[in-house]
Amino acid sequence: MIMPRFRSTAAFLPRLRATSPTIERATFVIFALGAHRFGAYVEAVERVLRVSPSAGASATVLHAGVIVPVMSLAESLEVTARRSNASRLLVIVAGSRWVAVEVDVVYEVVAIDAATVQPLVSDGSRTYLPTGVRGVFRRADHDVLVLDVARMVETASKRVRTQTIQEGGETYA
Repeated sequence: MIMPRFRSTAAFLPRLRATSPTIERATFVIFALGAHRFGAYVEAVERVLRVSPSAGASATVLHAGVIVPVMSLAESLEVTARRSNASRLLVIVAGSRWVAVEVDVVYEVVAIDAATVQPLVSDGSRTYLPTGVRGVFRRADHDVLVLDVARMVETASKRVRTQTIQEGGETYA
């Protein structure tokens, strides 16, 4: 009896390429409000607009044919804004809702390793723990607090509807 010769089938198996690990990236618009730096996911920021000095404290802004309510982010985050020539309005979108927020300065748009964003915890080392913040990361020797934009827009929309109803006006949501 003749034994069949052993032939390796390894040559027919698919070979895995050595690849580098995938790094998840997150892109943020970094801005200042008061003494703090904040980051909003770039996908949520529709546009950065200059603040018109003649507009004063307007309750709405017209952008791309849409009347967008202006929300006081400084009031919501309990910080003191420093209005200057560098002040900007961020038009933020979450789902079908738009809101504009005034910020002191817009610094940059930056992509970082998503793993560097840490949850914001109350461990006694932070004196400022605002509601509506999802996490924190370090950038240029500063802590950057990551805003929960969807929550912020929903809160602003509720506030505008409530204020409109209290003033006896109509609201279309």
